[in-house]
Amino acid sequence: MTTGSTYTLTRSAILSGVSAGRWVTLLKLQLSTQAHGESSHDKALEDVCRALMSVMVSFPSSNAPREYLECAIQDGVLSLPAYISTFPNIILNSPQFQTQPSLWSTLLDLVLQPQQSAASTGSPAPALLFTAGSGKPPARNAEAIENVIKLLRLSYTLQAGLLNPATGFMQSSQTAIATEQITQSLTTLLVLLLSAVSSPGVPRLPATASASLIGSVSDLVEVFPLGDAKDALDGWIMSFTLASGAMDLTGGWDDMLKPEGDVDMADGAAQGDSKDAAVDFVPPEEDLVATGFLLRNLVSYSPG
Repeated sequence: MTTGSTYTLTRSAILSGVSAGRWVTLLKLQLSTQAHGESSHDKALEDVCRALMSVMVSFPSSNAPREYLECAIQDGVLSLPAYISTFPNIILNSPQFQTQPSLWSTLLDLVLQPQQSAASTGSPAPALLFTAGSGKPPARNAEAIENVIKLLRLSYTLQAGLLNPATGFMQSSQTAIATEQITQSLTTLLVLLLSAVSSPGVPRLPATASASLIGSVSDLVEVFPLGDAKDALDGWIMSFTLASGAMDLTGGWDDMLKPEGDVDMADGAAQGDSKDAAVDFVPPEEDLVATGFLLRNLVSYSPG
């Protein structure tokens, strides 16, 4: 049974009026009988989201896709991190979805409402990113956040009433109001995700992914207004830049600057002349990333 069949199952179930609970039962059964493997399972869940979002485009007034997604997330068959890593990318690659940004609010509500509910009750908020125990590579979290940033940029483009080159779509005044609300929701989601990326249990991002993410957020802050979130994002850039390279910047340089091996400083024995060893030393990638972005932010924050 191929992963594409989860798309067929989901679309057929929702168009036939099958209840969300019954569909989740059928979905779990199908997932248990399909080919095993991490990529196969991820693709199957991506097909589920694609099927439900395609129904949203075809029947924008229907509440059934939201009920299906909500049921799948609450059941756990579709984790919130998996959902967050999927739906922005689908929107970004769907011209049909981009012409109906009012539908984005439904997708965002499924993420934001549980967070708001947890904040109001004081209960733990659901995890937004893959944790170390999920078995997912840390780069998956960085990719998800990058896609949210791209979606936020697109929402600003629509909100400004600019022509979308991918669709030739010019927004109406009603769409402008909707995209303004969506922009606020996406900004809130981005702040939550960036806060979560440094949370206990979330694996540390690779140096290249950290550098890319810091650069993307910095560019976002420089180009778009962002309202009250601007200060929070500015603070995140500084703190995450420091945190990404704190160990190397504070504790590792003295040892790393020494040539490998036991060098006799008097005669340059063992591993060769210490002068040559010092010249050949190349700082690791993490130090270059952290130092570069630290200098960039020190310049940005300098008075005058």
